[in-house]
Amino acid sequence: YLLNECDHLHIALPSIKRPQRLPVIFSKEEVRRLLKAPKQLRDRLVLGIIYDCGLRVSEAASLLIEDVNLDRQQLFIRQSKNKRDRYVPFSSHIARGVRNYLKIEGPRKFLFECDYRYKGVPLDHSRIRRIMKEAMQTAGIQKQACVHSLRHSYATHQLEAGQGIY
Repeated sequence: YLLNECDHLHIALPSIKRPQRLPVIFSKEEVRRLLKAPKQLRDRLVLGIIYDCGLRVSEAASLLIEDVNLDRQQLFIRQSKNKRDRYVPFSSHIARGVRNYLKIEGPRKFLFECDYRYKGVPLDHSRIRRIMKEAMQTAGIQKQACVHSLRHSYATHQLEAGQGIY
């Protein structure tokens, strides 16, 4: 304990440093297996968009149908981290998947909705995490990973291919 001239008590606390761990990165083959694992089209597509666009779980869950521009092959991400909007491109493979999904599933407001009984209700973050966990089990991937690992893998694969990440 330290007392200064005004007799105020000051307590010096040590800084607490958390160990920094490197993120889990999937190989391209693991990503392929992982994205093929879910049975439902919606589940395959949500994981595919997260990887292909490098999205956060919250960004994927809150995507509106109007945020998808199939002609320009890009998503509009609203008020993400740091309250910033941005556009993100996606592949022609994802564009085909989204077209099929919109025809088959017919969501009302959000791109990914709970199910047919709850039209207009976005897919919950915990459900996306469960989809990921089940896909990892089906694909036989034993790594200690989470949905955010798809974002890390996206960035790593972009850098390995000599592309920048924005």
